[in-house]
Amino acid sequence: MKKVNWKILITTTIICILPIILGMVFYKSVPEKVAIHFDVRNNPDSYLNKNIVLFGFPVILGIVQALSCIYNDTKKSLKDYTPRVEYIYKSIIPIISIVLYSITLTIALGTNLDVRKFICFLLGFIFILVGNYIPKTISSYTHGARPKSLFKDEKVWRRINRTMGYTFVILGVLFVISVFFPSQYSVYVVILTIITIIVEMFYFISKTSKEY
Repeated sequence: MKKVNWKILITTTIICILPIILGMVFYKSVPEKVAIHFDVRNNPDSYLNKNIVLFGFPVILGIVQALSCIYNDTKKSLKDYTPRVEYIYKSIIPIISIVLYSITLTIALGTNLDVRKFICFLLGFIFILVGNYIPKTISSYTHGARPKSLFKDEKVWRRINRTMGYTFVILGVLFVISVFFPSQYSVYVVILTIITIIVEMFYFISKTSKEY
């Protein structure tokens, strides 16, 4: 029977919305326009009204988190349920909400931060975390958008997951290392990440298509 884990859904959704408290505390000190995007040289190049940033974004992320939990819980079967992996996946959006909100608010209050470094550390942490748990997922048609051919052989599935796990960990480490170099190196890692994931997916699809 497919059930929604309401405890995790409610807890993680509240965590996503929780930063609003900080927004209320520092509301008067925040300028009317808040920087929400920065170029590779850490210069702000996009702004939004502070009400949208302080209150709108956490609510949106909370809604996304709730819908994500519901979808994940109702689309999987008991056979493919791996609790530890589910907890990791369900913690990503709350972590992003807290970290990005804190960075945005801190900068809005006048503190000079290198946004690139924080984002790269965050991405590195998430990639390493997910990479460590990808090999622990179980073959299922409900996990992700992978073609059915990838699920026909458990050995093939585990080999693919193991490779993807190593890839994510390596990319995560590269994200972290890039913060110690000029900003263009972080851009190179982003490009490398996109290319690597696309190439691996096409390789796995072509490989399993030939086998089956």
